[in-house]
Amino acid sequence: MKKLIKDNKYIFVLLGVFFVLGIFSVRKTIFNSVKKVWEGVTTYHEAVPSIQLDSSTYDNEGSWSIEKKAKWLSKDTIEISLDINSILLGKDTDKDIIFVLDTSNSMQGEKISRLKSDTESLIEYLAWHNNNRMAMITFNSTATLHTNFTQNKENLYYIINNLVPIGRTNYYDAFVKVDSVLSNYTYNPNRDLIVLFLTDGYPDLGNPNQVTMYNLLKEKYPFITINGVQYEMGEKALEPIVEITDKQWIAKMTSLSNVLYAASEATELYHTFSVKDVINTDYFYVEDISDITTSYGNVSLVDNTITWDLGTDTYTTGSNSTLKIKAHLKDEFIDHEGYYPTNDSLEANSELLGNKENRKTTSTPVLKNRFKVTYDSNMPEGCQNIAYPEENYYVFDNVAKKTEILSCEGYLFGGWKIVEDGINYINSDNFIMPQFDVTIRAEWKKGSIEKTMEGEVHSKITLYKKIENDYDNSATDIEKYTGPGATNYENNVYYYFGETENNNVLFGNYCWKIVRTTDTGGVKLLYNGVMTAENGCNTTANTITSIGYNPAANSPGYVGYMFPKTKTEQYAYQQKKLSDEYYFIAKEFTEADADYYYSDSMIWDGSQYVLQEPEHGTWRDMYQNSSHKYVCRNGSTSCTDVYYIVFHEPVDLNSTGSNQYLYHLTNGELLADVNKTMYFATGVENGSLTGVVEVTMDDWVNNHSNYVGYYTCADPYTSECSNTYYVRSTGIYYFTYFDMSHNYQYGNSFTWDGNKYTLTNTKAFWNWNEGFNTLNNNHYTCFNNSGECEELYYIIITTKTNNDYDALAVPLVGGKSISDALDEMLNNNDINQNNSNVKAQIDRWYQNNMEANGFTDYLEDTVYCNKREIADLGNWSPNNSNTSWGMYYYTYTNRLTADLTCNRKVDQFTVSSENGNGNLTYPVGLLTQSEASLANHGNETNSYIKSASTYWTMSPSTFYTSNQSELAIAPNGTFNPNALLWYGFGARPVVSLRPEIEYSGGDGSYMHPYIVG
Repeated sequence: MKKLIKDNKYIFVLLGVFFVLGIFSVRKTIFNSVKKVWEGVTTYHEAVPSIQLDSSTYDNEGSWSIEKKAKWLSKDTIEISLDINSILLGKDTDKDIIFVLDTSNSMQGEKISRLKSDTESLIEYLAWHNNNRMAMITFNSTATLHTNFTQNKENLYYIINNLVPIGRTNYYDAFVKVDSVLSNYTYNPNRDLIVLFLTDGYPDLGNPNQVTMYNLLKEKYPFITINGVQYEMGEKALEPIVEITDKQWIAKMTSLSNVLYAASEATELYHTFSVKDVINTDYFYVEDISDITTSYGNVSLVDNTITWDLGTDTYTTGSNSTLKIKAHLKDEFIDHEGYYPTNDSLEANSELLGNKENRKTTSTPVLKNRFKVTYDSNMPEGCQNIAYPEENYYVFDNVAKKTEILSCEGYLFGGWKIVEDGINYINSDNFIMPQFDVTIRAEWKKGSIEKTMEGEVHSKITLYKKIENDYDNSATDIEKYTGPGATNYENNVYYYFGETENNNVLFGNYCWKIVRTTDTGGVKLLYNGVMTAENGCNTTANTITSIGYNPAANSPGYVGYMFPKTKTEQYAYQQKKLSDEYYFIAKEFTEADADYYYSDSMIWDGSQYVLQEPEHGTWRDMYQNSSHKYVCRNGSTSCTDVYYIVFHEPVDLNSTGSNQYLYHLTNGELLADVNKTMYFATGVENGSLTGVVEVTMDDWVNNHSNYVGYYTCADPYTSECSNTYYVRSTGIYYFTYFDMSHNYQYGNSFTWDGNKYTLTNTKAFWNWNEGFNTLNNNHYTCFNNSGECEELYYIIITTKTNNDYDALAVPLVGGKSISDALDEMLNNNDINQNNSNVKAQIDRWYQNNMEANGFTDYLEDTVYCNKREIADLGNWSPNNSNTSWGMYYYTYTNRLTADLTCNRKVDQFTVSSENGNGNLTYPVGLLTQSEASLANHGNETNSYIKSASTYWTMSPSTFYTSNQSELAIAPNGTFNPNALLWYGFGARPVVSLRPEIEYSGGDGSYMHPYIVG
């Protein structure tokens, strides 16, 4: 039957046979069947752009709504999006808010300005409620506690207004300051305690100790809520932020105000939240799970059913999340006019505070694939109207506007103009048919035609020639390049510099800035945003996207516009923790005015612990005599887990709480099972402890600091062990120690016998905290005592952050050295294998906006230089004693130097291999360091390359301590040389017009850009 529908001729042949045979009843059945199928196709008679599924109590706190929309991406592909909007369910209580704000160097420009204004607005809102209190912490390389909890909003305004971005990003120290704020905090169940943590970058100091500190905060202060705001870092919550916050919010500059408000609430968790969407397979199909993306949660695809699971006890009220589905129209319906329902059903299930919701709808978006173009002659009064028939086109058809010139006495015909916005123009006479009806209206203006005897004839010139003429006529914003390589150029290279406003070009429906000409006579253009309604250009440029340059920065290969993924991952550094370890003797709790039973003794009755002759009272009443007592911590006299209070921190009589340290007993354990004597020793001989002393818990509480510098076993409750440990620091309920068996060897070089490495010129030490800064040029190690191994490591960085000491080391196998590793990542002929994130995004933009509209023919295949030459190996050189910095690329060391040479073919990105590496798919790239330096005229000052936000160049910068960085352009046009590769910066495409492209009008200003054709 589908075949009959697809090709009508078979229907008529079959009906003819039936008629001849006289089988009229069968003929009637066939007609009815065909009619039914065609009526099924046209069941819908109007487009439905979106539908909405609401929870039963929508508009109440904690309720949700799902909007499902659909649109055409091409003639045969659609995008279905599901947007969940959940209304905040905050507790109606007073708040204690701790602002923890990132003020690192990457927060410069509009980002810090928007943060200041929006934070002030939130402070104003919070201060309106007299019982709310706020504390302020900022962090960069270190953290600063500006003020503890206060209600003085003027003081907070002063702090905010004087923030200056500088330095690196240290999450850990920020959390240390949070702990100091809360060290004397009195918990009140009628107040919310919220940490509002905002950052625009990954941690590059103190990492990964912030995770430990986060867990410590959650353990010490279980009533705390830590909300993370991920600021201008993409549209999906990133792992380094997820692992240190309870809830994540995604913010851009435009949405920051709303996000800050939401993150200042102690939201509730949905116990469950899931969405099930069923695709209408009569018309559409989803190829595989890769066609589905989501900003939050997990997705599965089974047959035509998509299940979106937002997790158990992870999704919060006030959240907004999006699911996008790419579906394909079946072949038999392509270029067949109709109304196409996208889905069969949408179902959502949620549970919040015990309230379960199950909502389902069979309503669906319906897409129409054919739209009309109406011409309105708009004839002035007194002129005869001209009526034109409607024209119909499928979406994405190329539509040629009428070129007919109308006339009306006393009026001048101004051409045909499309009434609607949002049109994708190919050129002035052609456009892509949108997903709506279009009206094209004639424009008229009153006037008269004047004749003149004078006139000028202008011959067209190329845009290159126009620029050259301007230079020859002493233009003040154009200079000729005379740097390296210039004497060999076929044509002079001219470049614009400074804050010029005369290098604007309209091309391909976008605005561009002329950066320079090429030696072939082409003209390189830098993307500068969309045109204005008046066909002019905006004075402030925007980027096409915000994206990380590459997914990681732990390996030099990632600086490539393309990179060898396997080698880059193989030589990614590993973090080796060689410092002290923690041993926790007792568990810490923070107690408030809880109502518990306390007892000197208890018994285990086989299933639970039972307190004997317990005393009942609040912590205020009992804490002074609570040491060495048992407590159930559930308000009862019996429990399955009982706690023995070893001691509590001293508090005054007015305190409502203090820290206490407890042994945790479970499954019938008795105090003797956990309250054991510990053994510490004054020395070690032949691997055994000497001068052993016995330490009780009470002695430890009062004298623990005396045991710093002693030795112990990994299990301090025994005095005999094969490995001994050195005690470095102590606390009331813990101590830190080193494993003395880590007497590792570190070599200046090595030999390779075909099977294993052997270190040469070695030194050894077991106390990494004291020895790491003596490593000098002994970078190679096996991380063992023998100095022999099949896998060798090269230490690139030794770090000391507060009390944490680490080594970052590159793994090596097969006899390879660190120089071999760098060659394989940066120099080999096969290094351009995988797209960087930014190249993939640039290519997608070009495909959708340039290639699809036929603009590739206007562009030349010039070189886009990803210069990966190293100027200073730094600690990547085995003979360099520095292990606290990194390597410098040529473009960092010479970032104020204009050198347009690109010496290595692997760095010369082109489409054709005749003039470069041939690794580009499209003739498009990014700005380079040299071109930016030309624009800045050798200074890091404002120039026309400034933009609304920071954006990437094509030039690597440094291996900055433990992170790879790329040169980026700050909003004011200056260099940001420390842009870590995962930062969510913008991208501005660069293309180069062919030499023969002609200049046909405009003066290059923002209002009247150059027009080319």
